[in-house]
Parts: sequence; structure tokens; C-alpha cells
Amino acid sequence: MIRKLFKKKIVKDSVLYTVANIVVQISSLVGVLFVSRYLGPTNLGIYSFVQNYIAVFMTLFAGIDMYANWYIVKQISPVQALHHYIKQKVAILIPLLTALILTSYVLLPADIARFVPLLCIPVLTSVLASSVFLLQYQNKTKVVVIGMICSALLLLVAKITAVLTVQPLIIFVAINSLDGMFLVVLAAYYIFIYDKGVSNTKDEKPLGIINLIRSSLYCIIYIVFWYIVTRADQFVIPAYFDAYTLGIYSPAVKVVEMANVLIVILQGILLPRLVHLTGGDGGRKNTHIVLALYLGIGLAAVMAIQILAPFAVSVLFGPAFTETVSVLRVYAWSIPGLFVSYFFTVIAMSKGTVKALALHSLAMAFFTVITLLYIAKFGSILAIAWVSALMYTISATTLYIMWRKKYL
Repeated sequence: MIRKLFKKKIVKDSVLYTVANIVVQISSLVGVLFVSRYLGPTNLGIYSFVQNYIAVFMTLFAGIDMYANWYIVKQISPVQALHHYIKQKVAILIPLLTALILTSYVLLPADIARFVPLLCIPVLTSVLASSVFLLQYQNKTKVVVIGMICSALLLLVAKITAVLTVQPLIIFVAINSLDGMFLVVLAAYYIFIYDKGVSNTKDEKPLGIINLIRSSLYCIIYIVFWYIVTRADQFVIPAYFDAYTLGIYSPAVKVVEMANVLIVILQGILLPRLVHLTGGDGGRKNTHIVLALYLGIGLAAVMAIQILAPFAVSVLFGPAFTETVSVLRVYAWSIPGLFVSYFFTVIAMSKGTVKALALHSLAMAFFTVITLLYIAKFGSILAIAWVSALMYTISATTLYIMWRKKYL
């Protein structure tokens, strides 16, 4: 019975993605254990700000990727479409990257601006990011899993080496910029060279750059404003507090983000099967079953964090981060709402109802920023954490209602 069960593709995929993400998360935890203790709250706050800064720029490409990924997998020749999109992305990237560099040296303090050249590395490697999505959609689980594991282990070795050799903060920023590089390079190599995916087939007229950007507009709006929802608190804190406070707050965010590994596992399993799960006569019932799965796993993660928060903070970050425990316990309540929100995002993308998703994220960003700016005046980072948890819950509830009303 068990042998027959493990022969099923969905079970094999579940096991592989679970193993890969366990390795990724253990590597991340060990990396945090070394790096956070070495850097301390203030340097960790600067480190977090730098990561969030480049992520702002990356949201534009994430929006275009979001549209292009689904456009590519729906083509007759998806690899040909991917090849064309990579060339388009390079053409879009060059002028925007130049603008990023120039703007950064004008707007940012000198001690932050010196990191800008290193921040360009993940931007450059992002041109290959859609290769991973295509492999996931085609159910090439083994390739994705190998890339995830190797990328995580290489990054961990680099971080530990930097700590043991007492490197400055800029080296840690450089190492972090390599995160995921091995995965995207491996995915592109497998598609274009090993599998010889690019052919002379031209049975579709590819989108031009202008049409690509125009078609991606709602995806860009969604990604940009959803980024504001997820990161506004970490920009409000340094504006109203200081780098030390951000260094206390950001570890809580990092621990909660580790729970996103569960989303990655679920998406890896469900993505190739999404049409079968949500389509047909049983679509609504199946969607509720998967929704319950997301919500149940999210609540289980919250309960685990409530119990293990003191131990986790003590082991991962050390005694200097004792204040993080209370923040973590509050911020953990954002997990269920975050899980459900991402589930409905995948549904919206598969159905092409991105306009509704964009309007939702725009409204959520507006209310999030207004609420955070008001709450920040009271000087409590716990209150800021509660705002984040509340906004994710509102987001999930709103998306569910929109789905029931068939806007998604």
C-alpha cells in the first residue's frame, strides 16, 4: 500500500519539495544563527534595509515576470516564448539599472550607497527567473529541487566562511546578493542547453516590449502595491525609530518568512494540477478543500511559533535579541492571512483576473500605510506588528469574498 502510494507523482513531488525546503530552511536557520550574532542588532538593521531597498526595485520586474510566466506556459512553444522574454527583459533592465545606480548615489547616505554595485547582482540574475517557473509548471521537480538544495548550501558555506574570517558588513551584502543564483542558472541551463529546448519553431507572434509592459500593467500594479503591504512596516520603523529597533523587528519578520517554505511546497505540488483542482463541476468544492489546507497549515505554524518563540530567538539570534520574542509572537498571526492571500493570487493568475487583484492590492496598500503612519506615532513596534497581522487577515478575507462573488 505504502509502496503504491509513493509511486504516485504527487506524493513523489511532495516528498522532494519537502526535503528540498527542509534543507533550504535549515541552511537559512544556520546562516541566521551565525550572521545575526556576528552583526548585532544595528548592523542587522542596516543589512535588512539594504535587502528591502533592492526589493523595491525588483518589484517592477516581478510584476512583468508574473504576467510573462503565465503567458509563457500557455504558449504552444513555451521555451521559445521564454527565450524571447529573456531578451526583452535584458533590454528593459539596462536603462532601469542605470537609473537605479545614479538615483541611489544621489538619495542614499554614503554608508548605504556603497552597497549599490553589489545590489545589482540579483537584478542581473533575475533575467533567468522565469526558467524556474516554467520547470515547476512542467513538473520537472528533480531539477528544481537540486537547484534549491545546491543554492542554499553554497550560500550557507559562504556566510559561515565570512563569519569565521571576520569579514565586514559589505561582504555579507555581497553574499546575500548571490541568493538563488545557482537555481536560476541551473534552470536556464537545463531548458536551453541540456534539454535543447530552443528550436526554430515560430508558430506564435511574440509580444513586443511595449505590448509586454502594457499587458503586464495590472501585474505590476499588484506586485508594487502588495510589496508596500508586506514591507511598509520595515520602512516606517527606521523613519520613526532607528536601525537598532529595525534590527529587533526584522528577525521576527525573517522567522515568519521561513514559514513561507510551506507555501513554496504547496505551490510546487499544486501548480501543475491547478486547472484540475479549480475547474469543472467540483471546482468550488476542491478550492475550499485546498483553502482549508492552506489555512490549517498556517494556523499550525502560528501555534508552533507561539510555543517556540523564546527558544527560537535565543538559539538563532542570541541574548541581544530578547525583545524580538514579543514581536515574533504578534507578527506570527500574519501567517494564515498571508497563506490564503497567496493561494487566491495563484487562482487569479491562472484565471487571468489580475485586474481585480491589482485593485485589491492598491486598496490594501493605502489602508496599510495610513494605519502604520498613525500607529507609529505611539512609539510601539508591537502595535506595528499587530497592524501587519491585521492587514494580512483583511486581505485574505477580502480575496475570499471576491472569489465567492466571481471577481477572481
